[in-house]
Amino acid sequence: MEEQIIIGPDGWKAIIAQGFTVENISRVSQATAEWMKTQNFTKVVIGFDTRFGGKMFSRKIAKIMASYGFEVFISEKFVTTAMIANGVMELNADLGIYITGGTKPFFFSGLKLISKDGGLVEHQIESLIKEKFDLETKKLKQYKASQQIKVVNLEEQYYQRLIKEFDISAIRAADVLVVVDPIYGAGQKIWKRILPESLRLRSENNPTFDEKLPIPTNENLILMSQLVGETEYTSCGIGLGGAAEMINICDENGVFVDVDHIKSVLDLSEMKDGVWIALSLLQHLANTGKKVSEL
Repeated sequence: MEEQIIIGPDGWKAIIAQGFTVENISRVSQATAEWMKTQNFTKVVIGFDTRFGGKMFSRKIAKIMASYGFEVFISEKFVTTAMIANGVMELNADLGIYITGGTKPFFFSGLKLISKDGGLVEHQIESLIKEKFDLETKKLKQYKASQQIKVVNLEEQYYQRLIKEFDISAIRAADVLVVVDPIYGAGQKIWKRILPESLRLRSENNPTFDEKLPIPTNENLILMSQLVGETEYTSCGIGLGGAAEMINICDENGVFVDVDHIKSVLDLSEMKDGVWIALSLLQHLANTGKKVSEL
């Protein structure tokens, strides 16, 4: 008997190579595909974060989904939660599958299902999980050749949405320095494109996150706040969680601020990811000439 797999509103998470194995991933993916059939779904978007094995696991899931006849869009590079959600909308897909450990330690990974409206899927697929994976799949290149699996650039799609929603030129022209710390997470590359002149901490490949939780707490962002406080012309510090959903902010003096207050000032009533919130803040600063400490 295989171990019980529990899938909640935030998906399924387990320790890599213990519970989170190719076998169990296959079982969950097959059950998800069975559930998708009951919903008359036809398209799925698949991506992964910066944790160990994400690309390999995503390819396994893609082959399973393709074997069920779904049209599969797959990322070849790590992406954030928002990039998956945006991809689902842009590609008119029915579901997004994100391989991520969320806020768990580096040795965890998991599957998060994201619906067409960008929210988390509340579903009942546990009863569909079989004790053994019993499905044969073709090779990835065969599915690609038949266009059943298509490689897409989810980061580019999200970037294009951002430059439509925000005046990136005005933000860059504000001539202020931003310090960004994505904690080795999936939000690291997008910042190099948005603000190439920003100071970026922990923006390289490190699947262990230096053995710290990928959560942007004050304690986890001490170096960022110190750098902001000690560097001239900095406007703020932006700390992002591993999947870039969570955000923490310090003002131009390196003092951490209440993110909920910032969101209220910016009138961000909808659920937005850390990148969106950060750009909303920088846009506001560029438009008003105010400092973060003055908000």
